[in-house]
Amino acid sequence: MKQDKIREIFNACATELREKTNEMQDLILGEGNTDGDIMIIAEFTSAKEESEHKNLLNHERKKIEPLLKAIGYSYEQVYTTHLLKYRPCRTNKDGRLVSRAARKEEYSIFMPYLKKEIALINPKLIITLGNRTLQQVTGDDSLLVKPEEDQLFIVSIQGKSYKVLPLLHPSQKQFNSELEIIIQRETERIMQFLNTNKSKEKKINNEEVVEEKVDVPKKRMFQKIQLGKKSEESLSNEKCITMIYGGEGYVDDPVLVALERISHVLTELGVTMHRIDLHKSKASMETILEYMSKSIGVVLAINVEWYGIGYRMQEFLDQCFYRGDKAVFANVPLFGMVISRKAYEFEAYTHLLKSWEYLGGVEGINLLASIESAAALETNFEWLFGIDKKAESFFRLIQQKKGLLPRSGKIEKVFVEIPVADVRIEAQNLSEAIGEEKRTADKGIIENYDSYIEKQQEDIHQLGSLFKQKLSAETIKGEKPWPERFKESYINKGNIIAKIQIVVEDDPRENTVLELNNQNIRAYYGQIGESNVVIMGRKTNLRRIMDGKLTMQRAFMTGEIKAKGDFTLLYKFEGLFSL
Repeated sequence: MKQDKIREIFNACATELREKTNEMQDLILGEGNTDGDIMIIAEFTSAKEESEHKNLLNHERKKIEPLLKAIGYSYEQVYTTHLLKYRPCRTNKDGRLVSRAARKEEYSIFMPYLKKEIALINPKLIITLGNRTLQQVTGDDSLLVKPEEDQLFIVSIQGKSYKVLPLLHPSQKQFNSELEIIIQRETERIMQFLNTNKSKEKKINNEEVVEEKVDVPKKRMFQKIQLGKKSEESLSNEKCITMIYGGEGYVDDPVLVALERISHVLTELGVTMHRIDLHKSKASMETILEYMSKSIGVVLAINVEWYGIGYRMQEFLDQCFYRGDKAVFANVPLFGMVISRKAYEFEAYTHLLKSWEYLGGVEGINLLASIESAAALETNFEWLFGIDKKAESFFRLIQQKKGLLPRSGKIEKVFVEIPVADVRIEAQNLSEAIGEEKRTADKGIIENYDSYIEKQQEDIHQLGSLFKQKLSAETIKGEKPWPERFKESYINKGNIIAKIQIVVEDDPRENTVLELNNQNIRAYYGQIGESNVVIMGRKTNLRRIMDGKLTMQRAFMTGEIKAKGDFTLLYKFEGLFSL
C-alpha cells in the first residue's frame, strides 16, 4: 500500500535527520487521499499542528476549500504534506521553545524525500503554500508567490513533469482576497488538465516503478530578471524555452491541448518551460523580452478562427519590433504552431515566420493542422503522437546548434524619399489633359451632346431617389425592436433546438432571448438562467451585427463581443439569420 511506502520514506528521513543532527524528531506523516489528483505542500508545521498532529489546521483547510470546490474537488480528495516534516524551533531567552526559520541544510535533507513522496502520490496538480515551498519545489530561490501574475508552472521531478500552482499560506491575512484572483483566472485552465486522461486509473503499484527511475536534476520553471544572482555560465547551461499563446483561452481550443502535450515532452527532456498566455498574462513586455533573451527556443502558438493570426499575437509581435533588442531574437529558432478551425493555417504560419525572421529569429519546426475542437484532438492518439514527435524534433534542433548563414531577410532596407508634391501635380495635369481629350472625342461621336447630358442627369436623379428610398427603409428597419428583427431574419432550414441569450452590457433593457426550435423561433426581451450560448457586447457593436455591417464570428475574433457556452452556434449564426 502507498501509505506503507510513505511510512518507509518518513522512517528513512528520520534516520538521516538523527544521524546528521543528533536529535530525535517526531515527524508528521502526510495525510489524505494517496491516489488523489491534487497534492498540497506547506513549508513546516506550526506549534498547533504539531500538538494536533495535523498537516493543516481545520480553519486553514476551510480557506483552501473555495478553490477546490471551484475545480470540482473537496478537501477529502486531496493529499496534504509538509516540506519539513517537523517544526524547526529554538529556545528563547525565557527558556521556551519557539519556532524559527528553517536552515538550508534542513531543506537539503528533506527535499529528496519530498521528491519521492511526490513521485509516489503522482498528482496532476501540486499546490505549494508560501514562498519557500515554491522556491524549493521549483528549484528557483528568486521566485515569490504573486497571485496577480500568471504563475502556473511545470517542473520535472524524477523524470516526470508536474504542474505547480503557488498560493500564499492560509495563515496570511491577504490569503482570501488573493485566492479570489486565482479562482477567477485559473479555474478553467486547471479543470482542463485535471480532466485530461481522468478516465485512466492510477496504478496501485506505481511506487515500484518510481524506485527504478533516475533522479533528474531540478530545472527552473522560469528565469527571473535579476541576472546578478547567477553567473553567465550557469545561465547558459540551462535549457529554457518561452511559450507564447495568442488565443483567447477557451476550453475547446485545440491549441491548449497541443501546448500541454509539448510542455510535457520538453519538460521530461530536461527543458525549463515558461508559458505566457497573452489573453490574461499581466507580465510586462520588458519581463517577457527578458525571458526570451535567456531562451534557446521560442514557441508561438495561435488558433485561426477565420483568417490571420489574431490581434493579440499581432500586437505582441508589433511590441517585439518596436521595443525589442535585436540580440533577444538573433538566431533563436521558432516553433510555430497554428491550428485552424476551417482553413488558412498555412497563411497564418507564413505571417508568423516572416515576422519572426524580420525580428532576427530563424525557422525551426512548425505544427500546422485543421482541427475542429479540443475534444477531437484529445481523443485521437495518432494526432497526439504526431505532436510528441514534433516536440522531440524541436528539442533535437535546438540541441544541435547548427551554424547559420546570412539571409537576405536580415539586410537593412534603405528608403528613398520621393517628391510627392511634384508627382501629384504631374498626375493632375495628365488627368486633365486626358479628360479634355475624352470630352472632345465624345462630343464628336454623339450627335446631340446636350440631350445626352440631360438624359445622364435624369438617370442620376432617379438613382439618387432609389438610394434615398432604400436608405429610408434601412432606417425604419433599424428602428424595429430587436426581437422582431430576429424573427423576420430567421432563415434556418435545418434541425436545431437551442437558446441564445444576448446581453447588452451598456443597456440591459435591450437584453434579448432567442429560442430556436427547428424552423420556428421565439424572440423576446429579457434574460434567462440557462442558455446554450451567451453573447455579450456593447450596444454599438451588437447593432453593427444586426445591421449586417459586422459578422458575429468577426466580432468575436476581434474582441468586440464576448461569448461563453456552445461556440458552434456562433459559427452558424450567419446561416441562421439573414441580417
